[in-house]
Amino acid sequence: MHVRVFGGSAANVAWARSGCLLVDDHVAFDSGGLASELSLLEQVSVDHVLLTHAHLDHIGELAFLVDNVMTARAAPLKIWAPGPVLDLVRQHLFNNQLWPDFSQISSGNHPVVEFCPLESEGFLALGRLKIRWVRTCHPVFSVGYLVEDTNGSFLYTGDTGPTEAIWALAREASALRAVFVETAFPNRLQDLAMTSGHLTPSLLGNELAKLQTPEAIINVMHVKPVYHDEIARELQTLPRPWRIVAGGERLSLD
Repeated sequence: MHVRVFGGSAANVAWARSGCLLVDDHVAFDSGGLASELSLLEQVSVDHVLLTHAHLDHIGELAFLVDNVMTARAAPLKIWAPGPVLDLVRQHLFNNQLWPDFSQISSGNHPVVEFCPLESEGFLALGRLKIRWVRTCHPVFSVGYLVEDTNGSFLYTGDTGPTEAIWALAREASALRAVFVETAFPNRLQDLAMTSGHLTPSLLGNELAKLQTPEAIINVMHVKPVYHDEIARELQTLPRPWRIVAGGERLSLD
């Protein structure tokens, strides 16, 4: 399993894009960088996009990805998320006002996109990938994902404040190789982080204490650019190795 990071920031700036992971070139988690960082040929190869929630920094580039590939694909681009997330995406983005409803537009003999609701519990099999999800702590309906194949697994929290279910899911993983976890604010803004459903370096330390896999690589995402250096300094107190990802990183989890 190969993972490319196309965005690790909490915003689009000159040096970084908002959060997005691309697995084996075909399965994306959130949309940051999918249109702005991939070539058109690479965009056509994306067959599935799984969304954590409907905030703009996680779904925004989906609009341009769909527009770029709509006449170049032989099958619909499948957009997966729990029903409440898809409802928001369709109501506020693909609504024929802000952007066309591409599920109602055909290219050849198939719709451009297919919205695929995930059940509240269970798993999704995409090729050799087995994907599970649980709710996270965020002001809107949001989930994190555990992605596994026969060689290993990784956890992607999406946006979350302190929570329990995502770490319980991580403890069930076989051969957890990597964790992609958000940290949006510095410690001095902990009240704001808690109100908005995000983590600080101190809160992240508490969350990682729930993780029983010391060898998993900790990849810190969703760092707000204005606080990047401050957060990086505060992360130095974490008792385990970590790195802030901004985009361009590649991991082989085989």
